Amino acid sequence: MNPYETETGDLDMAQAMRAVQRCCETFYRVKAELPADADEDDLYENNLKAGEAFRAELPILLGLHSFQVYTACVARGLAIGAIDPVDSSRYLYAGQSAV
Repeated sequence: MNPYETETGDLDMAQAMRAVQRCCETFYRVKAELPADADEDDLYENNLKAGEAFRAELPILLGLHSFQVYTACVARGLAIGAIDPVDSSRYLYAGQSAV
């Protein structure tokens, strides 16, 4: 059974929200590792690491419901700056192709 699916076959909203939250928490945890005396290069590197951490938490595409959760995560990643808008179509196309 898909981890984002209830026994009746519906999307498990609680699991979906946990997946989005997990991606965001990972992103913010890495962002918090930036030292107070960081310069612009450190900030840039930290942003790259935080985005990579977010993307590493994206759900594996196992079916329709995981695609919905994946899309929600990508949308949230765009909103918080974890995914560059220039790259958004690439991530969404990958999800669409998997379905």
